[in-house]
This record gives sequence, C-alpha cells and structure tokens, in this order.
Amino acid sequence: MAIRIPVIEGENEAADRNHIVGFFEVLSSEIKRDLAAGSEVELTLKINESRIVAANIYVPILDEDFERILDLKKKPALAEEIKLEGDLSV
Repeated sequence: MAIRIPVIEGENEAADRNHIVGFFEVLSSEIKRDLAAGSEVELTLKINESRIVAANIYVPILDEDFERILDLKKKPALAEEIKLEGDLSV
C-alpha cells in the first residue's frame, strides 16, 4: 500500500473546510517492507516564493526518507481524482 499525504490549503482550523491542492505519495514499489496502518510518518515542508513545496517524508520504522515536490501554481487534478477516501493514515 502506498503512503498518501493530502496537501490542504486554507485558513479554517477544520481541515475538511479547506481546499485540497494536491498529494504527496510514496508508491508501494518504493517501500521495502509492509507498513501497518497508522505507522508514524514525519513530514518536513519548505515552501518558496514561487509556491513550490518541497517535502521530506521520513518513515521511522523503515529509517527511510522520500523527497517530493508539489507546484501549488498548477491546477489540482479533478475532484474525483483527489477525493478523500476514508482514513488518511498510512
């Protein structure tokens, strides 16, 4: 199973009232062994003036880092493609 982390933008304290602008994903083919649902993931974000988000996704149980980039200037995928499905944990 992949790790999928939604990127949400907005001012509301309730995340579901803000806008999903994309996702950071670590594909199952990149993960060397199975992870239990709810496994800890540490996320470090850096956002520059051009609205480019660089993410470092660290999975302690694997002791592995994954680097991802998201351009917030680009339009997100169709709503059907980014629809939240149930629990967002690993």
